[in-house]
Amino acid sequence: MAFEGLRDRWDHMAPRERNLVVLLGATAVFCVFALIANTISSGLSAIEARNDEKRMALENLMILKQQKTQQRGPKVTIGATAPSLSTYLEGIAGEVGVQIPNYQPQPSQPRGVYEEISGRIELREVTIYQLAEFLEKVETKNRTVVVTTLNVEKSRRDPDKLRKATMIVSTFRKLPEVGGEGDAGESDG
Repeated sequence: MAFEGLRDRWDHMAPRERNLVVLLGATAVFCVFALIANTISSGLSAIEARNDEKRMALENLMILKQQKTQQRGPKVTIGATAPSLSTYLEGIAGEVGVQIPNYQPQPSQPRGVYEEISGRIELREVTIYQLAEFLEKVETKNRTVVVTTLNVEKSRRDPDKLRKATMIVSTFRKLPEVGGEGDAGESDG
């Protein structure tokens, strides 16, 4: 029925009106196809841009991987003198806002061409955040200082605090070379 109504209207139109309706229909079809083509083109451009970003990221990762395999860890120069652990640790404790009530030097131990100098410290009634900040500063301010042992006891009264944190902090110094500079220095003195 609907088609019969449209056919009747078409038959009653003037030839010029028919041409305009056909032109309007063709324009509408052209606009729909142009819109679809534009949407596809912009989508492909967005995909290409994301792919370019991913390619750049992969290239950067490959460069970092090559650098990492060439370096094999951080470069730390260990000198002939080691920092004074008690002074070093007291300075960091002051920055963090904790106290070190007890510092016990440990016997030094040779480690190949280096000597390990250690001290045992105890922190009391500190928060986990203070301990974390303390540990981070101990190991980042001087790369030759490391925490080798850490034991913590939780507080039963205050769940946000640690009753005690005991740790051994070590630093290293290079031993004098036998038969080299070390002997020459000893014979002069």
